[in-house]
Amino acid sequence: MFRPSKVQLAIAITAFAITAAQAVPLSPLEAGKAKLAQGQCAQAVKLLEQAVKAQPNSCEAHLCLGKAYVKTKNLISARTQFRAAIRTGKGSANAQQANKLLMAMPQNMVCPKTGAATRLLAANLGLLMRQRGVAGTSAMPAVLDFYASWCEPCKQLKPIFDKAKTQYGDKIQFMSINVDDPSNEQLMDQYEVSPIPTTIFINKDGEVVSYSLGFSGDRPINDGISKILPSS
Repeated sequence: MFRPSKVQLAIAITAFAITAAQAVPLSPLEAGKAKLAQGQCAQAVKLLEQAVKAQPNSCEAHLCLGKAYVKTKNLISARTQFRAAIRTGKGSANAQQANKLLMAMPQNMVCPKTGAATRLLAANLGLLMRQRGVAGTSAMPAVLDFYASWCEPCKQLKPIFDKAKTQYGDKIQFMSINVDDPSNEQLMDQYEVSPIPTTIFINKDGEVVSYSLGFSGDRPINDGISKILPSS
């Protein structure tokens, strides 16, 4: 009777394992990640698009597709996927990575909407309020801080934002917008908010006249306030 050696048994078991692994197809996400790692970016895009379609709430799928789009120089689509990763990830490691990748993109790609076209947004969204108890006054300017509890730069920005609110709260409306709150998605979409923190400065006419991305001390906040602060 033939008795295989230990070496022969090990070879047979390994061969069986390989055959079994090959028999189970990879999911579009796993296959896309593999293609991306191999530098086959066009194929990775196709597979990861399938993954996002099949799992629209997968932060990892959005993140990986965003990376693939960056590799193929489709930055607009990459921005969309990184935004989606932040929303679906809710502070996960993948969501934080997506935020860092957004922050590293060219500023003109991730800056919020500004200019005269934003005037109707504030009115339609009910953002501008009038000074309390002062009849006939014009609307107050506003500062909107888009943040998340898990965002480290947001935590660094908070004391500066709170200080400004204490100093100018009677002249300017300050609002903190939690990007993880689904009820704020319309606001984020309307102003085209990408990385966080994003701070936008709205004058009394409802126009976004300045913005700040990330955290770089108090100067960007003070500069933005100076552009909307009502004259004495």
